[in-house]
Amino acid sequence: RAAIKYCRSRRLTEREILQYRLGTCTTSQFRRRVIIPSFDDEGNLNYYSARSIDPENKFKYLNAKVSKKDIIFNELNIDWKSEISLVEGPFDLMKVRSNAGCLLGSHLPTDSLLFRRIVRMQTPVLLSLDDDAVHKMHIFMSIPPELRLPRHYVAIQSRFFYGTSYSGMIWEQSY
Repeated sequence: RAAIKYCRSRRLTEREILQYRLGTCTTSQFRRRVIIPSFDDEGNLNYYSARSIDPENKFKYLNAKVSKKDIIFNELNIDWKSEISLVEGPFDLMKVRSNAGCLLGSHLPTDSLLFRRIVRMQTPVLLSLDDDAVHKMHIFMSIPPELRLPRHYVAIQSRFFYGTSYSGMIWEQSY
């Protein structure tokens, strides 16, 4: 019950809780955590993130022991031919109504599977970052020159959200 209450405090509906297959455990290291699974493009479990529901817990997330660079979180739901919204974490991802993926943090390494897939598919990207996004502009500003060639064109547009409102600040960069 505490995990469901926490999900509702994060404004998730019962439908979203079921749609994203959120889980919880009453024992082990996952006790009092919301477990958010991720599935690859074939529907196989490829990652999970377990979020503590206790604010005083110093370990907010327990993640699968897989390199974040080697997975695309919930790739099953991504259409690479359409603009993709990238958010920081799984809870942000669940609130995006359109084609979306998450960074599992605040940066996107150029050697990550997600970055390589975006470049290969030439997928336009809309970054929707948290309120401290101004400090995270280095995410895409440090792309190596060899990835800026025309054959690697990727349109990246950022919208920054402060609190619960959209700030209207837009940054656009092409690679």
